[in-house]
Amino acid sequence: MRELAEGSPEDSSEGSWWSDLRPKLALRAAYQGDDPFLFSLFCSIREPDFAFLGELERKKLLELQFAAQQRHYQANMPEAEHLIVIQDGGPIGRMILHRRNDELILAEIALLPEHRNHGIGSILIKELIKDEAEQGRTIRLHVYKQSVAVSLYGRLGFAIAKDDGAYLLMEKPPTIQ
Repeated sequence: MRELAEGSPEDSSEGSWWSDLRPKLALRAAYQGDDPFLFSLFCSIREPDFAFLGELERKKLLELQFAAQQRHYQANMPEAEHLIVIQDGGPIGRMILHRRNDELILAEIALLPEHRNHGIGSILIKELIKDEAEQGRTIRLHVYKQSVAVSLYGRLGFAIAKDDGAYLLMEKPPTIQ
C-alpha cells in the first residue's frame, strides 16, 4: 500500500491516494488501543453464528475466539501489517496483509456492518491490486466457500486456485486492469 501522509490519523488522508475518493478513506497501523474496536468488529461478524446461545455465554465465547484469532495471527504471521480502515476520522474496519517474496496474503478484510455494501471494500481491494501488481506480487486469500465475498473477489479478478470443501483459495496474479 502507498504510505500514509505524515501527521495524525485524523489528518492522514490529505494528499494521499484516497483523498480524492468518496467516501474518504485512510489506513493506519493498528495499535493496542484498537483492541476494543477490533473486538467489536469481530463480534459484528461472528455474533450471528452464536445467536442460539444466551448473552453471557455468547460474549464469553466471542472473547475466547477473538483472543484465539489474535494469537493465531501473531504466531503464524508475526510480520503481517495490521491496518485500521478510517473514514471521517473514525475506525470502520481492518485489513491484515502478509507480504512474503512474490506474494501478498490478504489475511483479513472486514468492515463494520453499516459500512458494508457501499463500495469501500472494492476501493480498498482495487488499490491493493494496483499496488501489488506494480511490485509483481500475486494476491492470495482464503474465503469461506459460502461467503458473499466470493462474488466480490471474482468481480475483482480473483480466480479459484483450490477448493478444500469448506474454503476457497483465491488468487489474483500481478496484472493491472
